[in-house]
Amino acid sequence: MADAFPPGERVELVARTILLRAGIARFQEERRANWDRLAKLWQPASDDADDLASPAAGGYTTARIQNAEDLATLDDALRLIDRAIELLESPADDRVAVVAYSLEQLQHRVIELEEYADLREPLDVLRELIED
Repeated sequence: MADAFPPGERVELVARTILLRAGIARFQEERRANWDRLAKLWQPASDDADDLASPAAGGYTTARIQNAEDLATLDDALRLIDRAIELLESPADDRVAVVAYSLEQLQHRVIELEEYADLREPLDVLRELIED
């Protein structure tokens, strides 16, 4: 059976995947900076229950939770992309075509990104393909 992705096409696919990884890493850096900013933004003056239950505390907590979820999604994306690159570089692996398609779907989601949660579906598909 002929290789669906000859060496030249694999190199191009790996290069595109590395660029995708760089874009996601940039999003991750932004989220980490936001995490640091949120940590400095609101610190209660006391352990008073009224201070901790204030609207500012609720907004802060919601923002921290969302940021933590975003970071977890981006960390997962980077880990899966690293694994996908290893797989793409393996000449013996027969999952290249399906992984390539899955990476393309992930790339489309990154381009049209509105929320980091939008990445979860293509990441789940990618995870199923490479972690068996």
